[in-house]
Amino acid sequence: MKLALREDGTVIYKDSPYGPYHVVSKDIDPNNKYDLEELLQHAQGYPEDVVPEFEPLTIQQLTSVSLTSIETLLPIILEKGFMYGTDHIQADPVAQQNATGFLTAISSGVPVPFPIEWRTKANTSVFIPDVDSFKMFSAMMLQFVQQVFHDTWKVKDDIRVATEIDAIEPIVKSYRDKYGV
Repeated sequence: MKLALREDGTVIYKDSPYGPYHVVSKDIDPNNKYDLEELLQHAQGYPEDVVPEFEPLTIQQLTSVSLTSIETLLPIILEKGFMYGTDHIQADPVAQQNATGFLTAISSGVPVPFPIEWRTKANTSVFIPDVDSFKMFSAMMLQFVQQVFHDTWKVKDDIRVATEIDAIEPIVKSYRDKYGV
């Protein structure tokens, strides 16, 4: 959080590096979306968060920052993974490579000892009992990875074609909310 304090008592609040800033005062914020007193208290308690007034980003700058933000989130989302039963399974490149390795071995006729032990995001074990179960597990990982990539491509396309600064933040926020990042 960064705050710019104006002489008229207005606070300029920026809650994310990729989004626009918000002007907060009792007159301008009739819905009380932001608590002016709370922001002023924060400014007193955290002087390092007080900065000179923000220069508005151009649409090109916001587009660039937003696209970089989406790229940065991609590995975080893959690592966060997907649900397999009640367990979070990572789908980062190493996990994908391991799943592919098992599938390659299985399809090549290499004997694979079942059950296969797979470690979850919480570092607990999930045991996959047989070939069909492992194929289902791998398919779930593939579907998750493909969905993440398709969503990422769409969000980046939406950001690139946005013609208004105010349109970009909701696109990024929706993506972040969908994946909880």
